[in-house]
Amino acid sequence: MPIQSVSSRQNLDAKHVDKRAIPRFASFKPSTTSNVQSQETSVSESNNRLPKSYDDAPDESVSRSKSHGQTRGRHHPRGQHERSLKSQVNRHVGSKPAGQDPGPGENIPKSFIVDLLGDSNNLNFGTLHRYTTASYLRFGAGNVVGSSMNQRIDRAASTEKGLVLSDHTHGLAKKRDKHARWRLVQEGVRELKIKPRERHDPAIDSAADYVFLEASQRAKRRRGDDGSPVGGVSSSDGDDTHYRSLDGKARSKKEPADQDLKYNSDTSSHQDIAGRSLDESAQRKRAQLFRRTEIEPTNFEAWISMINHQDNMLGRGQNSQKTRLTNAERRSNAEIKFSMFEKALEKVKDPEGREILLLGMTQEVSRIRGIDKTSSCWKSILQQDPQSLRLWTEFFDFMQTNFTHFKFEEVQGVYLDCLNLTRGAITSGEISLDESNKVLDIQIYVVLRMTLFMRESGFTEYATAAWQALLEFVFFKPIIVKASDHGKDGSSHEATVSLFEKFWDSEVPRIGEEGAEGWASFSRKQGEPPQPRTETADDLEDSKGHWKSWIASERRHSLLSRNPARTIDDIEENDPYRIILFSDIRPFLIDPPSLAGQQLILDAFSAFCYLPPFGAEGPDSHLRVWGRDCFLRNDALRLNGKLEDSWKLHFPKQTGSSEEQDSIDEGGIRLRSGAQDPFQFPVRDYQVSSDSLFAEKQWFSAFDTWQDQCSGDGGPVEVACVLRSLKSLISIGAGGEAIAIYVLALELRTSPETVRKTAKNLLRKRPFSVRLYNAYALIEYRLANIKKGEGILTTSINMGKKLDEVSQRDSILLWRTWIWETLSANSAQEALVRLLAMGNEEIQMPFPECDRPDDLDSVEPALLLRTERALIATRDHMLSLSSYSHAVFAIECMILFAYLRNAQSLSAATFAFRSNIALLSTHVSSSSSKHEYLYQSFARLIYYHATHTRLYKPSDIRSLLAENIARFPQNTIFLSLFAWNEARFRIDDRVRSVVKELVLRGSGDTKSQAQDSVMPHFFAIYSELHRGVTFGSNISTIRSTFERAVESDSGTHCAGLWKLYFLFEHSRSELERAKMVFWRGLRACPWAKDLYMLAFEHLRGEVMGEADLRGIYELLGEKELRVHVGLEDIFEGLDER
Repeated sequence: MPIQSVSSRQNLDAKHVDKRAIPRFASFKPSTTSNVQSQETSVSESNNRLPKSYDDAPDESVSRSKSHGQTRGRHHPRGQHERSLKSQVNRHVGSKPAGQDPGPGENIPKSFIVDLLGDSNNLNFGTLHRYTTASYLRFGAGNVVGSSMNQRIDRAASTEKGLVLSDHTHGLAKKRDKHARWRLVQEGVRELKIKPRERHDPAIDSAADYVFLEASQRAKRRRGDDGSPVGGVSSSDGDDTHYRSLDGKARSKKEPADQDLKYNSDTSSHQDIAGRSLDESAQRKRAQLFRRTEIEPTNFEAWISMINHQDNMLGRGQNSQKTRLTNAERRSNAEIKFSMFEKALEKVKDPEGREILLLGMTQEVSRIRGIDKTSSCWKSILQQDPQSLRLWTEFFDFMQTNFTHFKFEEVQGVYLDCLNLTRGAITSGEISLDESNKVLDIQIYVVLRMTLFMRESGFTEYATAAWQALLEFVFFKPIIVKASDHGKDGSSHEATVSLFEKFWDSEVPRIGEEGAEGWASFSRKQGEPPQPRTETADDLEDSKGHWKSWIASERRHSLLSRNPARTIDDIEENDPYRIILFSDIRPFLIDPPSLAGQQLILDAFSAFCYLPPFGAEGPDSHLRVWGRDCFLRNDALRLNGKLEDSWKLHFPKQTGSSEEQDSIDEGGIRLRSGAQDPFQFPVRDYQVSSDSLFAEKQWFSAFDTWQDQCSGDGGPVEVACVLRSLKSLISIGAGGEAIAIYVLALELRTSPETVRKTAKNLLRKRPFSVRLYNAYALIEYRLANIKKGEGILTTSINMGKKLDEVSQRDSILLWRTWIWETLSANSAQEALVRLLAMGNEEIQMPFPECDRPDDLDSVEPALLLRTERALIATRDHMLSLSSYSHAVFAIECMILFAYLRNAQSLSAATFAFRSNIALLSTHVSSSSSKHEYLYQSFARLIYYHATHTRLYKPSDIRSLLAENIARFPQNTIFLSLFAWNEARFRIDDRVRSVVKELVLRGSGDTKSQAQDSVMPHFFAIYSELHRGVTFGSNISTIRSTFERAVESDSGTHCAGLWKLYFLFEHSRSELERAKMVFWRGLRACPWAKDLYMLAFEHLRGEVMGEADLRGIYELLGEKELRVHVGLEDIFEGLDER
């Protein structure tokens, strides 16, 4: 009688199933059905000897498992049934009397029972009973048949060629190594798995009693008449190994030794749609790209595509499972790409294409070579192509941000080498005029960036002296130098430089200093140097408070060093850095050949002083782009108390209760700028106009942040020095009317008691300047002399009709100012009256009563039509003359007229705005400064409508502002107004989505601007800090916003962002986090001395001890940053104690 296991008992427990014996030989013939049926009776009789209790065991075990499952919860009943079944089997086997001889058929192991009846329900339900099926676990995993049970296969040490057995009985079991599999992959060990059967094997006979254990059979090969295999297959299956080889028949290295196995990482397992493997697809793509480079060898895009495809060849593509490369693989890949870049540069001659290829090649060089060789490679590239500003910028970034190798002198030398190299390219005469202008742009950018770098490293007097020398050299040349037309060749330039050396060494007052008359005046009459100054030393405490006294002394000396000293001054300890010699400023002497170059120098000087631009600048102009550069926009490094309050960096600590925090937060929300004052965002990026230069309290001011930063004369520049420099420039006519109006606006903010005198002096020199009269009228309005300002405007309008045609164009600016000033005084009806007077021959004040309608219904239609036609005629005339600035002023008046004549209807103003924008787009680009100014003017009208009318739809304002942001996503006016509108209705998530989608990511043409600009990150942080807990902001969201900013390409090396991040963590008493941010900021911006000073000011004695502070102090010296007051004597005294 066959013996079955417990698990197979149910499988054979069906009465109506044909019973077959297990075949033992290949010639065995299965018994007929009748024989099997005849045996069932005898078998059933022997089976009746089982006790009754065992026959009922399955049902009993099921009931037990169910009841136990109800009490034990989620335990599966299968295990309970196994234990119940085993206990039943043990009781049955153990009930046999002792000493009784086993009869026939009863010599059964105790672990087995006999059951030939089975369960008839298996046929009814088509499957086995799930609770009566025993579960089995694998036993002996890792053991090898024939070896000791203590020996197991060591998976980590075994390879394809052999197995390693380890003894696991000694000691505790080793902890599973989670990274063992990854290390095997890195070592080149490939996993194996069984090949899946691709299709049904017809060789399997379902009626047979056996199946082949092999997955496939090798088909027999038919041979031809000559004995050769048919189909071209050799007897050795295409193997090239000789049949006499001692190694035997070699298998292909691409396939494992076992035919039924394959490599788990084999790319052939990942078949694409066409049936080709990914390796084959990558090879084919590479061949296509290579053929394209052969057909179009000068097409740099083809080379870039093939070079980028190299990552896919190494297994780093999107479809690859390999996510990490070894250092050797990374280096090898970089070397291959470097050689491809070299081949591409031999073929490509296009400047733009060569610039992109060179940038890519330098990135690969940094991966395979050290900093010294990489720097040498950079220098050789720039010597061959010195006209690429982008290449120079990347080289500066590489040298300035490498914390490990950063030295101030080395980085400064890189900037000086650039100036010398570009000057040699200009004086050589081998480049064209356009190329010379490009080189000039590079020089001015280098001067600006280098001087900011020196000031942020502590060498403020050096940076100031460089700008003094440049402004004197360019704008205050003596008449004899201008008459001789110097600067056309190298010899003439050197002669001019030698003349300027005498002026500098004389130490007479220079531009920005009191009594300065300029280089031209010095050539006529020799001046005298100013009176010597005396700087006294501070006594440092040698006790526990030496760090506090040192910080105060260091700050005081930093303010004193904003202007360079002279040899006659009494300087403390004869500090050599305080005196700037001519050899120090000689590399900065640039001589621009055109007025455009001179204007660019003025713009760079305003950027150095953190001032807004002088004139109308488009969104892609030099100064606007410079303002988005993380290396040039670090004005957040100098934050005083007022600016810290503006950033909300003095929040209450998080230790308070949640109720207290909510109440404080609500109070801050009611007083914050987002709810009632959207003009306090301290970072500016918009089109500067008379609206922002002479801003009232109800609009954005260009000087608010600068004035707060330099208040108390503690800013990065001295206010009086900047104002004196600008006045000296307008005295010689530098910059034209734009600089003169700019100076009046700046003096109005810094010195309002003297601005009238300055305005009158300018009008005496330019009595027919309508723009100056307009600025003078705005000054009177801001000084609360409304009647006098209105009189200046009416007089200027009447005078403008008698001027020449060019001067008459500015009259529309006077009308625009008059309407806006009247409208801002909450007098919409009076503003309409002034618009209706536009067609009059002469303006008389006050207006006659006949010209003052009581309401809109009483206005004569003919008067409205006359005004509309006058505005349309002015607009069309200016467009025909290509005077687009005046056309924009006329369009602005048309929008205001449509708004006022329709009872302050925003929809009417919107229709006029869009129709005129469409007309203007046919003449100038939609991204020009004219478009941006018009959008800003319409945003001002939107804000006026939202604050001066009761009934309006917030959704209309939201949609209009969102349209403006989509057009100019970097403009902070639109962003601030959008956040202000959303904060009023407690829906700030729209602000987050707009900042994320339109500003940070960008779309279309604005995508590159968003990636290269640091401005959106400042706004995202500012809006998150001002959102409050009630509106969904918390510490985590603010911190994630900071992290996103400092980890972005545009914000990683922005020292101002890092300081804001540090102050945020410190204001929340997160000192450990603040310390972590401090070190991260130093690694990203190793030149920023203000970041080093944060440790001494905020972390002293809390998370940093004496040893830590001394280490940071020594790090300042190691990086060659400026330290005014030394502590070496203090340290020696402390060590002796």
